[in-house]
Amino acid sequence: MDQFGATTVVQIRTIIADDLKDTSLDVAIDLSKMTSIDVTGLRFLSNLRKALVKENRLMVFFAGTEEIRGLIQNDTEPFKMYESLEDFEIGFHDMTKDEYQSYFRLSQGKGPIRHLNLTCPVCGNEGVKGFILDKKRHRLKWTEKSITPYYAYEDEGNRLDWDAYNVSVCSKCLFASSRLDFFHLKVEEGLIPSKLSEDCLERVGKKISQRKSVTEFHEEVYKSTFWGLPRERTASMISWMLNDMTERSIAKDRNHMDAFNISVSCFMVCKFSTDSSLIENHLSTAMAWLDGILKKKEKYSSVRIAMVYTYLTSMFLFNDKLADARNILEQFSIEYKSEEWAKFWLLRAKELYTKELAED
Repeated sequence: MDQFGATTVVQIRTIIADDLKDTSLDVAIDLSKMTSIDVTGLRFLSNLRKALVKENRLMVFFAGTEEIRGLIQNDTEPFKMYESLEDFEIGFHDMTKDEYQSYFRLSQGKGPIRHLNLTCPVCGNEGVKGFILDKKRHRLKWTEKSITPYYAYEDEGNRLDWDAYNVSVCSKCLFASSRLDFFHLKVEEGLIPSKLSEDCLERVGKKISQRKSVTEFHEEVYKSTFWGLPRERTASMISWMLNDMTERSIAKDRNHMDAFNISVSCFMVCKFSTDSSLIENHLSTAMAWLDGILKKKEKYSSVRIAMVYTYLTSMFLFNDKLADARNILEQFSIEYKSEEWAKFWLLRAKELYTKELAED
């Protein structure tokens, strides 16, 4: 819709009303093709939001020109705006950019990785050390044989491996998560509570024996210094194993588990492990979860699907399944060829495939 005015409103009013009756989900509106909007269009959006608010549903906007976003924001109640689809979708599965920056401003230290004093939402331990990356001074890069990318610091000579510190761990009950907002955070004004629901926390609390079984040969896990900085390779590996357990525990059943986070956790266990059998087992597990994601794409953001395509291409090539890698790459290219933000992932998949062909 280039022009959003009275004519457009008449055309879409009934269609949107019918669509909204069929779902209880929030609403996101893509402004990328909108060139103008008049008073009628603004009034329609305002009324639509009021109707959604009554049902505890949100309406947000992404993309669009600065002029269009400005006109909509001049409404009596500002709308939530995102500059791109990528920025918008981050909040589906992770902290939004604004939330991340808020936590970063509350962090301590001056280096590329800073720390926060967190409280465990499961057992109440106030001595949890969390770490946060200065993303403005890092960018994603690939190493030759990596499955996942890493954050490269602007000063390569002073680089710490962020993957080693991404997971915060409670040394009392071994609750662990790569999400800082899954912990409580005390601030001067009060407490920023964990985003996990009481039901989720109850399920996690019941899994303490399983968490202990993962760490039974490592008594040092109950020392807070074990999870501090610098963090040894073994501690990083165990932290990702515990993160995997958290992802499985917070879901009410397998169908609600975050397959993407579980897959990444498996990759990270492999990265920090030296046990070949453990690595093989976790690679197979990651592969199975990634394959399942493509069968349920509607549950995941387009950003994560692009990442899944890249990881699967890498895994198929690793397992000498060239035909499968080609098929997944072709599918990836068709779906994301016009998405500028996806180039980082698509080019990596193409690079890996091209290199494998050259070596054959």
